Amino acid sequence: MKIYLLVLIGSMHISLFAQSDSAFVENAVGRIFVSKDLGENWSRSDDGFPSEAVVNALALADNIIIAATEQHGIYISTDGLKSWSAPEGIRKNEKVNAVTYHHGLVFAGTYRNGIFISNDNGRSWKPANDGLTVESIRCFYSSGNILLAGADQGVYRSDDNGHTWKLVSRGNQINSFTSKGSVLFAATSHGILRSENGTDWISVWDRATVISIAQNDHEMIAMSDGPVYLAAGTEGKYWISLHQFFDRYTFRLTPSSDRLFIAPFKKTLKALNNNEYFYGRGLPDKVPLSGLLETPYGVIVAVGFTGC
Repeated sequence: MKIYLLVLIGSMHISLFAQSDSAFVENAVGRIFVSKDLGENWSRSDDGFPSEAVVNALALADNIIIAATEQHGIYISTDGLKSWSAPEGIRKNEKVNAVTYHHGLVFAGTYRNGIFISNDNGRSWKPANDGLTVESIRCFYSSGNILLAGADQGVYRSDDNGHTWKLVSRGNQINSFTSKGSVLFAATSHGILRSENGTDWISVWDRATVISIAQNDHEMIAMSDGPVYLAAGTEGKYWISLHQFFDRYTFRLTPSSDRLFIAPFKKTLKALNNNEYFYGRGLPDKVPLSGLLETPYGVIVAVGFTGC
């Protein structure tokens, strides 16, 4: 069995929003790293980025890189990762949990202040909370005409490019979204939800708190607060434990090629399909990594501890 996924593995901090950035990572190690050879070699690319910032999410908007941070708002790079700067419209100390690009617009999900929208690729921002009970937004899903926001109390949907929102599923903390074909799945505090249209959601599995869920053409994997699970079948009702492949605590899962995954506190990169380890030269030791993103300038990874 081959697993074609790119995975970030490390200590789980799914509810630690009140902690300071520096409580987790020493300032001297750098914050953004780039690899131009698919993970073999890495170099720092964080000029202008706060030295103590922790990154929660990354997004690409028309070749502009956008980083959502734990206590430093949003930072963007408009020059191919040569430098970073803070845009207007979001407080410099805002806790931003998620960021996504949808139909030419960028959305940022914050802790307690709802959603912000940018129509200029992250250069400026304004609130976009019409219909939203202002609360913590943990993740987004964007595909085709569907735009979803995962919140502490359920799933919000927007049918007008984020200008208004409607609560379509209530009662679960939403940690992550994925889709397999036309079917959507949500990782929640009470298991996994399934939807065929993004509006009507049903519970299909409730045996664990699921931190992250992702899929590719071959498999779908869910990372829980205990084991990692592989879906048996396509409906999300049955799951097989993959404890032999992963450490117990995991928090970030990103579909990709069969090339590698990263174990942050060990700086270990491993090709899952042939069970061979190799090492990313230039990455700091014993530092949690998050927000891995493929860009026109190389693959980038950020120092952080959450992700959606």
